[in-house]
Amino acid sequence: MKEIMRVRFAPSPTGYLHIGGVRTALYNYLFARKNGGEFLLRIEDTDRERSTQESLDQILEAMEWLGLEHDGELTYQSRRLDIYRTLAEQLVAEGKAYYCDCSREELESRKKKLESQGVFVGYDGRCRERGLKKNDSSQMVIRLKVDDGIDLSYTDLIRGEIHFDSKEIEDFIIIRSDGFPTYNFAVVADDHAMGVTHVLRGDDHIINTPKQLALYRALGYDLPQFGHFSMILGSDKSRLSKRHGATSVSEYRESGYLPSALLNYLAKLGWGHGDQELFTKEDLIEAFSLAGVNKAPAVFSPDKLLWVNQEHIKMLPYEEIRPYWEPFLKERGIDPDRRSSEWFAHAVDTLRGRVKTLDEMAEKLRCYFTEIKEWQDKDVQKAMKKSSPEIVHGYAEAIEKIEDFTVSALESHMKAYCEAHELNMGSLAQPLRLAVTGSTVSPGIHDVLALTGKEETLKRIRTFLDYIGS
Repeated sequence: MKEIMRVRFAPSPTGYLHIGGVRTALYNYLFARKNGGEFLLRIEDTDRERSTQESLDQILEAMEWLGLEHDGELTYQSRRLDIYRTLAEQLVAEGKAYYCDCSREELESRKKKLESQGVFVGYDGRCRERGLKKNDSSQMVIRLKVDDGIDLSYTDLIRGEIHFDSKEIEDFIIIRSDGFPTYNFAVVADDHAMGVTHVLRGDDHIINTPKQLALYRALGYDLPQFGHFSMILGSDKSRLSKRHGATSVSEYRESGYLPSALLNYLAKLGWGHGDQELFTKEDLIEAFSLAGVNKAPAVFSPDKLLWVNQEHIKMLPYEEIRPYWEPFLKERGIDPDRRSSEWFAHAVDTLRGRVKTLDEMAEKLRCYFTEIKEWQDKDVQKAMKKSSPEIVHGYAEAIEKIEDFTVSALESHMKAYCEAHELNMGSLAQPLRLAVTGSTVSPGIHDVLALTGKEETLKRIRTFLDYIGS
């Protein structure tokens, strides 16, 4: 029976889900979906001081918003503490690990003494052969025995051959004095228990890999395959951080970015597929492979992400945009149920290419729902000429007689009206646009009038004429 390919994403709830984490999750997700495997989610919450419920909630909400659905049950490390302790004690019983009661102060003192003699080591192995028992000290830890001369090299799926020797590793702690596991021990125990076949993560974990390989050997577990992605840099080529702009998923969500655009941009940030720039999630699943992942660090560009978001607003159907857009409407007091889906779909179509975010799109729609009572003097001066009030008033009288207030009918009517009255289209459209929208910039005038509706259009024209007349 063919082994199921399994990958995992394992965030720690010590902060919000950031861009680097999303890309790691995305590459794992795409790899699993492309190969018919499983994408597992594990919460590494053994840091009791820094882990918070707020961070956990934000991570899970972000994963849901992004559409990176996981397979199987959610795993929490904090619920597996007994398993880690049992495994560690098993290693002690087998002579592969040992209890150590060295205090931090003792370790530091011995380290400085050796360094003064020109010897640079980590832990000096003092407790290796002492035969300490679990209850001999309240400050007892468990360390793994790492013997010299063991080859801990491996073939990285992205970086090729990576060489490590066990002499580079000290006897490291696997269970702390408080009974909690260290990162490397918990990760190995969990990955084995979850059946993870491919460990795909950021290259900051390359340094952890030899310790984990030593643990796999000690526990007698089959090795997964490892692959490490390059880091994401800011524009100054330093590691991406807050000083380079927004880094958390929630910030982009609140700013009006589409999840499909964020996934599209992050997928391309370190992975290539010919000259193609724009992808849906389904496109990414079809195209993704580890062979296309770059070894070199990628530079994050907020401008490029904004462009990708604009392009996704252009290309996605209204039904896909609506769930992500509605919060921005409600934030402005606009009830999405106040107008039909057809009306909103029409409104979205008029704004494609004119806006870069959903927040900007919602803002530009406010004019259809907010009563306009005053206009900017500079706009009035720009749009109005001496004859404009009469032109607008005359066209308002003509509008009252129109029964078909659709875009095509309005387009034909306005063209015929201008020809009959020997008017330039702009001399009518500009002051009319200002009267109805409160601005000199808007989508096409025929779309504007159709979306505003006949009754509201006439009401706004009359209010505008009264305003400039006074």
